[in-house]
Amino acid sequence: MRVDCRYSRRPHLAVFCTRTDARKFFRVGFVITGNSTVGRPLQEAFISGMQALGYVAGQNIIYDARYADNDIARVPALIDELISLKPDVLAGAEPVARVMLSKTSTIPIVMWNSADPVAAGLIKSLARPGGNVTGVSMQWAELGPKEIELLREALPSVTRIAHLLDVNTPASKFDEQVTSRAARQPRNCVLSLPRRQSL
Repeated sequence: MRVDCRYSRRPHLAVFCTRTDARKFFRVGFVITGNSTVGRPLQEAFISGMQALGYVAGQNIIYDARYADNDIARVPALIDELISLKPDVLAGAEPVARVMLSKTSTIPIVMWNSADPVAAGLIKSLARPGGNVTGVSMQWAELGPKEIELLREALPSVTRIAHLLDVNTPASKFDEQVTSRAARQPRNCVLSLPRRQSL
């Protein structure tokens, strides 16, 4: 499924593509594992942020969005399709970025929603990522236990905490491990509850 976007509401996502080039048009391709209903706010935000930087769809930039419609097995073929269009940048959530990295070592890749990009094999380290991948890390290994600690301080009478996991992503296992370690601390009782949400 192909969707061409033209507007956005979240300009902070414009970090995805800011490289300069002598060509008139830039091309950005991204893959979302869900459907267009779920992914449209993200693509709209991205396009709005890019427009604020002077990149206007149809004038100096082209957006190619692909949706896997909740079928992760379709992602590799969708990425191949985008690569055939010779994009300047590819973008996707952690599981998508991992497939992108297996397909190309030269096209810049921007990841989002990565719990631990080093453990995921996307970068060498946070200080020196190396390679062709950049993006945003949630730093869950450090922030997860800290969130539980702050919650306990704010609500000392709480005896049970529910933690939602997105079972569609490889990061869910990592999240559960981090939460389980935090749960073993005194007075913590954390329940990990699975949920499904496309990225």
